[in-house]
Amino acid sequence: SASPGQATRSPSSPSPAGTPSPPRATPRSCAAAPTRSSPKPRKDEPTIIWRWLAGFGRFWYEFLIGDDWTIAATVAAALTATWTLHLAGHDAWWLLPLAVVIEVGLSLRSD
Repeated sequence: SASPGQATRSPSSPSPAGTPSPPRATPRSCAAAPTRSSPKPRKDEPTIIWRWLAGFGRFWYEFLIGDDWTIAATVAAALTATWTLHLAGHDAWWLLPLAVVIEVGLSLRSD
């Protein structure tokens, strides 16, 4: 703050030592946008995509199949049987929970 009788200097005026102060930053909206054509595709893009797809597939395989493939097979068979019974006009809502309870019980028993 300036004492009475002293003028305050603006940010762009020279400093007391006579050197100019650094320029003020320009807001982003005023800055010139870089002029670029469309980005060039990188040579390794297909590799990145294939690596991502392989990782995605590995995740779902490990998540669904995991350590015990018999549970996944039982659930798949129970879903198919439930759907088939439903298409035939039967109430089959009970089949999937029953199959899961039986298979989990068998899986825990065998461990």
